[in-house]
This record gives sequence, C-alpha cells and structure tokens, in this order.
Amino acid sequence: MPARSAALVLLGALLATACHRESVTYPKTPELALGEIERVVTSADAVKAWAIVDPQTRTTVSEVRRAASTSADDKAFFARTTAGWSQLEGYRKRLGSVSGPILVKPDGERAMWVSRSDGMPFHLLKVGDGWAWQDLRAEWIIERDRVSKKAGTP
Repeated sequence: MPARSAALVLLGALLATACHRESVTYPKTPELALGEIERVVTSADAVKAWAIVDPQTRTTVSEVRRAASTSADDKAFFARTTAGWSQLEGYRKRLGSVSGPILVKPDGERAMWVSRSDGMPFHLLKVGDGWAWQDLRAEWIIERDRVSKKAGTP
C-alpha cells in the first residue's frame, strides 16, 4: 500500500508540473500600473513588460510564436521580438514627466485610460483584481495576421 501511495503522490506532482502556468499578478490600481509601464518603457525591458501585458496580448503572442515555428517559450519570444521591433521605445514619448499628477479616465466597466497630466494615456484592462497593459495588443494582432497570411493559414 505505501508504494501505491508514493506512486499517487508522484503522479500528482507530475500532473501539477505539467499543468503549471505562469502565475500573473497585475498591479492593483491604475496608478500602480502606470508606474510599472513607466519603468518598463524607460528601461525598454521587454521581459518585465511581459509581466503586465493583458491575457489577450499573451494569447496573440503565443499564436504568432507557433506560426513562426520557434521553440522559444512565449515570454522569451515576446521579449526578443519586442526588443527587435524597438516597440517599448516607441512608447517613451507618451510618458510625460514622471512626477506629474496621474489622470485616470474610465473606459467602460473593465477598462481605464491612465496617464500623467502632461503625457498621453495608456489603455488598461481589468483582469481579476489588477490592471493589465493593453496597448501592445494591436501590433501583435497585425503580426499574427501577417504571419498567418504568409503561412497560408486562415
């Protein structure tokens, strides 16, 4: 009987490992999310950007990665591709001064625009009890469509 219990524990551990997904904890307020966006953009750190992008963007990145037939994981693929596009650097002009007051404007029940008073707004999406950055999604959707057409998939 102890061997059977050990086998069940081992099976449970293997299933837990196989089913493990990266846990994402988004900033709890739009103001904290803006602070994270500011840090990510000023440092051009695509790995840290992955931690705050919304789930739909993550799904689109995964689709692009699979269509590109790369063996990298989604996070590494996102970081490499985003850095290659200089995507984060393009958002630098939208930041405004990091000491200015923060403006928050609701965009429906689960979305928000947030910016410094002298900057351009960033779009956030309510995910669970936090706020995820949504602005990167459009460029990834365009890339997904481009790669799909190139591969001949609908």
